[in-house]
Formats: sequence, structure tokens, C-alpha cells
Amino acid sequence: MQPGNIKDVAQVSQAISGILAPAVMINASALVILALQNKYSQLIDRLRALNDERRDLKHSEQPSEQRLANVVEQIDAILLRAKMVRNSIVSLYVSIMLFVLSSLIIGGRFIDAIKIPISLSLGLFMIAMILVFAGGFFALRDIGHAFTVARLEVRGVEELENK
Repeated sequence: MQPGNIKDVAQVSQAISGILAPAVMINASALVILALQNKYSQLIDRLRALNDERRDLKHSEQPSEQRLANVVEQIDAILLRAKMVRNSIVSLYVSIMLFVLSSLIIGGRFIDAIKIPISLSLGLFMIAMILVFAGGFFALRDIGHAFTVARLEVRGVEELENK
């Protein structure tokens, strides 16, 4: 089918199908972003709570040095987790932008005035898929670090109990 030469309903239907194909990936990426943003908010809330506790410990009359050290370790670990989740979210948002651009290029091929090579759309789609993979990679790294934070909390409680 030549660009700008849409002759029948079948060609229009084919054009719309091609334009909407990346929409499946847009939708999937958006759902993952929704879950990740919820996790990111929880991490930020936990950071705020730990920072409040750190401030309280530093200004208390008899600060627990063990607890303070544990809180600082947890803050560092949660910051690393937040960075991983942020990287995942950014990767997925950029992938969505590339999926949309890919759809626009496919649609633009059916307009006479626009002479964009269709291979550009495929290239953008593939880059977007690589970014989806990167988003998943960062999310997996966060999962690995989540256990570290839990272990730090348990260790901190055990140290206080053994005191």
C-alpha cells in the first residue's frame, strides 16, 4: 500500500490496526507504571518517617546510637530502592512516548505530505521495547533490595531487644 493512496475500507482498517498496535504496549506499560508509582510513594513515605525518627533520635536526651545507625542504614537502602523504582518509571514513560511516536509515524505514512520511512516506526518500537525491558530490570533490582531493607529492620529490633 502506497502512502497517501488509501482506496478502500480494508486499507483504512489496516492503517488503523497498524496505528493501534503499539497501543497494547502503551496500555501494558501504563499499568506497570501505576503499580510502580504506588510503590514509589510508599518508599518516599517510609523515608520521611525514618528521617523524622532520625531527627527525634538526634535531639533526644538519651539517643540510642545503635538505633540511629540502623535508621541511617535503612534510609540509604530505601534511597537505593527509590532510585531503582524511579529508573523503572522513567524507562516506562519514555517507552510510552516512543510507542505513541511509532503510532504517529505509521499514521503519517497514509498522508501524502508526510514521507517518513516506515523503518523509523519499527526502530522506535524496538527501542521502546528495550526500555520496557530496562524498566523490568530496574523493578527486579528493587525487589532484591527490598529484602535488604527488611533484614536491616529486623536486625535493628533484635539489637534493641538484646540491649
